[in-house]
Amino acid sequence: MDDNEFLRSAAEKLSADSEETRYSAVEDLVENRSIEILPLLIEALNDSSCRVREKSLEGICSFPQDIIFPKLEGFLRNDDNANLRSAAMEAFPRYGKVATSYLLRLLNDPNNEVRMFSANILGEICDPSAVDDLINALNDPDENVISASIESLGKIGDARAVETLINCLYQEFWIQYPAIIALGEIGDPSAIEHLVTLVNDVMFREAVIESLGKIGDVPPFHS
Repeated sequence: MDDNEFLRSAAEKLSADSEETRYSAVEDLVENRSIEILPLLIEALNDSSCRVREKSLEGICSFPQDIIFPKLEGFLRNDDNANLRSAAMEAFPRYGKVATSYLLRLLNDPNNEVRMFSANILGEICDPSAVDDLINALNDPDENVISASIESLGKIGDARAVETLINCLYQEFWIQYPAIIALGEIGDPSAIEHLVTLVNDVMFREAVIESLGKIGDVPPFHS
């Protein structure tokens, strides 16, 4: 079977009613590893079966970043296909810190959703080299980007973010809440006295107590 016949056969199998047939087709594509299979693997990301989608994503992530990252960026920009956006959110972290510099560029993209997705993914990668850029992203004009950046700073857990996150405790609710969570994740004792000031606020009490518990060595306070 030549390459064209192989691709035609795989395309037909991907349209089959049987999940096993479609999964088998993706397995064959992944084993082939030629660049020509990528359109079919991308098509399979929209399959109704999570097994088929996962196998397809596995195959896509087997290609070098210089081939795949621009495609993943395109997925993030696709407003009409949630499957592709989700695939990009899952795929970038599989490359680990290799993806950091690419995502930091997207963190300054004109598209606010692309900036938000980039901030979210950087938190999944947990690369400390992204901390300064995520701190700068707290000045973003879009509140979703700010919230995503705060959350990611908490996931990375680098103490360089503590002072900035403490300042967030004295801002609007939608900034305060993720900052409380992030400070608990980082676990720096310098945040304790600031978190305690919010413990009697009914909106924050549960989150504050949880974060203080993660930090430890909490002074007594009253209800």
